[in-house]
Amino acid sequence: MSALLYSSDEMITATELSRKSKAVFDRFRQRTIDKAVVLHDGKPEFLMMRFDRYEALMQEMAELKKVRQLLTGHSTEEMAQSIAAAEAEIELGATAPFDTAALRNALWPK
Repeated sequence: MSALLYSSDEMITATELSRKSKAVFDRFRQRTIDKAVVLHDGKPEFLMMRFDRYEALMQEMAELKKVRQLLTGHSTEEMAQSIAAAEAEIELGATAPFDTAALRNALWPK
């Protein structure tokens, strides 16, 4: 199942977790669940996952950051600054029409 999606059997209340923690951990050990969303006042508050899954996600994210920097020539911080500047321009109404073709050519040159 996707890391960003979760099903009802992966949701648990904070109270249930405190009362049935052994059963929840057993489900992780048996790999019945890959992650658990801990609800507080009916809203997602925390995410629990197996540590090996967390390490794999962090490794994948680091690799994707490297690929993005190779493709764009910009670091995460530079991208964040560019986004912040663009958001400020949008607030001021200083926008230009979006050029889909130019973006496509920049990402996938012929």
